[in-house]
Amino acid sequence: MQIQCILCNSANIQIVEKITTKKLQQLYWKKLKIDISHYFREAAIHYCKCPKCYLHFFYPLREGDKHFYHQLQKFEWYYQEHKPEFSIVLPYLPLRGKLLEIGCGNGNFAALLPQNLHYTGLEISTEAAQIAQNQGFNVKIETIEKHAQNHVEHYHAVCAFQLLEHVPNVYNFLNHSIKVLKKEGLLIIAVPCMDSFIAYAINNPLNLPPHHLSHWYDKTLQYLPELFPISLKKLIHVSLEPIHYEWYTKTLFFRALCNLMKLKPKNTIDTRLSTQAVEKFSGLLAKIFFRGMDSKMAPRGHTVIAIYKKI
Repeated sequence: MQIQCILCNSANIQIVEKITTKKLQQLYWKKLKIDISHYFREAAIHYCKCPKCYLHFFYPLREGDKHFYHQLQKFEWYYQEHKPEFSIVLPYLPLRGKLLEIGCGNGNFAALLPQNLHYTGLEISTEAAQIAQNQGFNVKIETIEKHAQNHVEHYHAVCAFQLLEHVPNVYNFLNHSIKVLKKEGLLIIAVPCMDSFIAYAINNPLNLPPHHLSHWYDKTLQYLPELFPISLKKLIHVSLEPIHYEWYTKTLFFRALCNLMKLKPKNTIDTRLSTQAVEKFSGLLAKIFFRGMDSKMAPRGHTVIAIYKKI
């Protein structure tokens, strides 16, 4: 089986873990009551690591469709109206010019922008694009690949928030995102960061296919200038949000108890009775202790923002 990295195209791929699709389907149904069986034709998929760019990804790539994301919309916590990264990146944006947001959703980021930035949004969801358009935002229902055909070196800034982890062809996506940038334009990316507590949060369906297709580390974001004509200006780790305090506390307890019991959990899905018992007990402890967390001393959250300049 020949596997190539979806970012740097390296063939020197390490298989970290083999995941049966039956267990993956059972996890989605247990946690979210979503049937994902029709997305997988194979009995197992592989969790892979690229030693060259350090991207971790799943193979074969099986991405969710519109129906899948429509089912996720029933959860109030899934779509945040105001993501913290929106406000964080505002001071880094150019004072004027043209800005493109890829995967703009309902237009929540656009609503925060100053009027002297000419905004364009790209969205493939017809429903989300319609909501944004009804608010007066310039939103097109098309992909970045199609948009780049007529907008080479057109924008002063390109933003993509919580999108790269869902993209099958990461190199192609980034290549076209940079093509539409003017020289010295800014590329701003926000992704879930595995250099955080989520690296230890096993049995988390939303960090697995068909939702997340890849896992991002600081090393990977720092490697991008090796592949594209960009320089990394800044990495910003977003502080833990209050909505995730309990999840964070549970993960800390889980990690500590596994170390104490010399139990080595798997990277993604672990259905062993011992692991499930520790996970359940950690959840009970978290419900008791997470309320004592001080927001002023919040640790690193699970989002990282990378700001690049095109050279």
